[in-house]
Amino acid sequence: MTTRIDLETQLVAYSLQDDRGYAEAMALGVIPSSFLDPALRAIWSLIGALVPEEDMPAALKEVQGGIDAFIKVTSEVYRQSQAPSLAKVCARELMAANERSWHLSQIREIENILAKGWDKTAVANLHNDIAARLLENKEDKSVTRHEAVKRFIAQKKAPKGDPVRLALNVPVQDYHLRNVLAGELLVIAARNGHGKTAWALQVAQESAKLGTKVLYITAEMDIEELGGRMSSQETGINHRELRVQELDEWDEQKMTTENEKWAGRGINVEEMPRKVTGEQLCNSVRRAFMRGFKVVIVDYVGKVRGGKFNSRREEMEDLAISLKTEAHKGKGVVIALAQLNRAASTEKNNKEIDTAYIADSDAWGREADFVQFLSQQEDDKRVTHVSITKARHGETAKFALDFQGAIYRFVGEVKIEPQPKKGGW
Repeated sequence: MTTRIDLETQLVAYSLQDDRGYAEAMALGVIPSSFLDPALRAIWSLIGALVPEEDMPAALKEVQGGIDAFIKVTSEVYRQSQAPSLAKVCARELMAANERSWHLSQIREIENILAKGWDKTAVANLHNDIAARLLENKEDKSVTRHEAVKRFIAQKKAPKGDPVRLALNVPVQDYHLRNVLAGELLVIAARNGHGKTAWALQVAQESAKLGTKVLYITAEMDIEELGGRMSSQETGINHRELRVQELDEWDEQKMTTENEKWAGRGINVEEMPRKVTGEQLCNSVRRAFMRGFKVVIVDYVGKVRGGKFNSRREEMEDLAISLKTEAHKGKGVVIALAQLNRAASTEKNNKEIDTAYIADSDAWGREADFVQFLSQQEDDKRVTHVSITKARHGETAKFALDFQGAIYRFVGEVKIEPQPKKGGW
C-alpha cells in the first residue's frame, strides 16, 4: 500500500527526472504546502525556482547535498519511463488526499529549512512567490450562472438515498413533514408543558411504523417515564391516572400485548445525564447515524451545559452548528426540542412569534432547516396552536391540533375561525 510520504517522494522524483512532470503537477495545483514532509516541501520549492532555467539537470548539480542524497535514494525510480504522466497521476492522488490550506507558518517553515547555508536569493524569491500566492489566491472558485443551473439539474436527476419518512398521523402536520429531507435540522420550540415531548414521541412512533429507524435521546425524563407515555399514546390508557394509582390487571395486559407488537421495530430510547455537554450529545448523534438510525430526536437542547465557552449564547450557537453538521454527514434528520425565552410569554399582540424567541440563542433559527412552534392556552390545553415559521423545502403555515392530554396524543386538526389576537404566545 502506497503511503502519503511514498506518494510525495515519487512525485518529486518524477519531476526531477523531467521538468514536464513538474508542469503537470503545478497545473493540478500542487504547491510546496501540499507536502507533509518538510524536506520534500523544500525540494519542491527549489524545483519551482529552477524550472525556468534552460538546462534544469545542470542547474540541479549546483544545489547542495540535500538533493544529491535524495537522488541517490530514488535512483531506482528514475529509471522508469513516462515521468511526466506518472507525475500527473501522483499529483492527482496527492491533491485528492490533501486539503489545501494556506498558512503563513508554512512560509516560515520553508524559509527556515532553506536558509541553512543555501542561496539567499533563491530563498527570498521563494518566499515572495509563495506569499504572493497566499495573498492573491489565484484559484477561481466561482462558477458561471450556466454552470450553477447545470449542476442543479444534475443534482435533481441524480439518484436519491433512502427517503426520511416522518409522520404525526395527523394529515395537516404530515403534509409539512413530508418536505423534510435527509441532512436537515428541525427545531420544535414551545414553552414548558406545551406539548413538545408529546409531539416528538408521537412523531417517533408514527415514523417508526413507516419503517424509519428513530433514536430518542432524552436528558429531560427517565426511560420509564417515556415508556409509559409512549404506551399511553398507543393504547389510549390514561397515563395521568396511572401515575397516581396502581396498574390493574386489565391495563397491564393491554399494555403488554401492545408492547409486543413493537419488538424489533426501529425505535430506541437513550437516556443522557441531566447535565450533558454538547460534545457528548453530538457523539451520541454521530454514533446513532453510524448504527443506521435515520432520525435522532434530542429532548431537549436546553439541558446541554458545560464546555469551554464564553457565554451561553456561544455554547448554543456551537451546538446548533454541530447538530446540523452531524445531520448532514450522517445523511439523516436531527429533531431538536427547545424552549422559548420569557419574552415569548409576555409579548404584546402586535408581535408574531419567531426564531428570536428560542431560548439562549437565535442561532437555532439560523441553522435550522425547519422551525415549528407549539402553543397551548393555559385554560384549555386541548387545542395546540402550530406555527411553522421556516421550511427550507416547503411552506410556512399556521394550524391547530386536537391534543388529548390524558394519553399524550394529537388526534386530529381543529378548525379555528380567525379571531382578534388576545395575548401572546
